[in-house]
Parts: sequence; C-alpha cells; structure tokens
Amino acid sequence: MFCERGGILESSVKTFSVIIPTYRRPVELDRLLTDLEKQKFEKLRERVEVIIVTENPDEDTLNVINSHEEKSILDIVKIIFGRKLGLPGARNRGIEKARGEFLIFLDDDVRIDENFLKECERYSELKNFCFRIEGVKSHLLDRIFVGKMIFPLGLVFAGFGEKLEKIVEISHLPGACFIVRRGSGLIFDEKLGEGNAYLEDCDFSFRLRKLGEKLYYVPFYSIKHMPPESGGCREPDYRRWLRYYWSHKSYFIRKNGSSACLIAAFFVAFLECFYLSVSKGRNFFKELFRGWREGILGKLE
Repeated sequence: MFCERGGILESSVKTFSVIIPTYRRPVELDRLLTDLEKQKFEKLRERVEVIIVTENPDEDTLNVINSHEEKSILDIVKIIFGRKLGLPGARNRGIEKARGEFLIFLDDDVRIDENFLKECERYSELKNFCFRIEGVKSHLLDRIFVGKMIFPLGLVFAGFGEKLEKIVEISHLPGACFIVRRGSGLIFDEKLGEGNAYLEDCDFSFRLRKLGEKLYYVPFYSIKHMPPESGGCREPDYRRWLRYYWSHKSYFIRKNGSSACLIAAFFVAFLECFYLSVSKGRNFFKELFRGWREGILGKLE
C-alpha cells in the first residue's frame, strides 16, 4: 500500500473527510474533484480532506489525481493498493486514514454543486443522513417505502430520488452519497465487495442502527448520480450479476437474521427468479441456487 498526504499537518483535525473509492475511471474522478474544488466553503483546504482510494490505477487515473493535487486547492490523501480491494475494502482504508469529524462517502460518478459541503454542514446535527439523488429510477414500491428495508423478506427499497415534503427516518443509506459522524463501529463488511458490491451499504446501515444510531433522508437538496454503462462495481455479465445479487442477499440475511428470515427471503427470491426467467425467456434458477448457497456458506467468490 502507498499512502501520501498533502501539505497539511497530519495531526490537524478536519470537519469533513470525503472518501472516494475509484477504479480506472479518470474522467468521472476528474469531474468530481473539479466539483469539490469549486465549493463555496470557508477554509476549504484546512477543514476538508479528500481521501482517494484506488487499486492498480492506470496512468490516466494517476495523472488526474496528481494534477488536482498540484493545484493545492484540496487537501488530497492518496491511498494506492497493488491488490484487489473491492468497494467495502476501499472505504475501510479511507476510514482508517480519516481525520474528519464527519465522513462523506461519494461514488466517483457523482456530481455535486458548489453548495454541497455547506449543505452537509447545515444538516450535520442529524449525524447520519443522505440527500436526494437525481438520476435514480424509482419503482412504485420505492416511492411508497423510501429508504426502507423489510429485513425478514430480504426486500430493500430505494426511492432516494423522491421529492418529499419533510426529512424522514430511513432504514438504510444509499451507497452513492451519504454522510455519517465518525465513531466506533464504522466498518464495511469486505465480503460484500465481490462482483456488484451489493448490500454493503445496507449492512453498514444495519450496523449503525444496532449501535442505536438513526438514519435520515434529506429531500430538500440533491446530488446527481451519473452511472456509466460499465465499470465501477457493475458486473457486465447478467448471469454473474444475478449470482452475486442472490449470494450477497443470503449472506446478509444469514449474518444479521434468523433461519426463519432466511427461509422467508429465499421464498421471495424464488418468486423473483421465476419472474425474471419468464420475462426474459431465460432460466436463472442455477444462479439463484448457486448464489444462495454461496451466501449461506459465506463463500462470496
């Protein structure tokens, strides 16, 4: 591992640590770092650090990081690994190096306006929260159960693009962008980093709630999520994607729930698999059974 900090003293305390995992997406990373440089936030370099965590970066990615570091607008911390980390692992390495009172987790394909950090500070009394995300598709149930999770059935609802009239308490935070107050117990399960990195944010949220923390959705301010067709944590092969999807789900349920929950969640997954197989004219039950077994055994490959 290689880690390098900017010119700010390592002992200095920050208000925010912005943690950005990235993997060979220099264009998206460049846009996000430019957005951060444009923040209307007093004493930006002194109060905010930007921790970039990457594995086996290509030359273009390194050039982007170095060019922004040379501008000296942001206090940039580079963490470079020569081995596979996965999204949860990258976030954990960022947490280990963070000095901020609050941790801001951003995907590299997120776009923010110049008031982002001001809004983070404005709602910091909530401690653990997220903003509305533009560019996210919401289905009917997502719009009804914004940010909710029916754990015994393995059902997770998003709806983080909904324009609600008030701040609401939610069950889980969205991986693209969320803010938490730094404290003990902040760790991502790195087994959920394989393939799609699916449910790693829900597992992290579940851990926070077990510690007595509350999570909130703030719909009055928004960021943009601009996912590309491939890259990041997206598994391009649909069958493998489904296998990871179901293996992560069974692992998450087994880890945090009872055998009854695991059975109920499998019944829902079976119906889901049946619907997908019929609608797409392909048989996905092999992926379901293999993935579910891998998750129960904790062998997420």
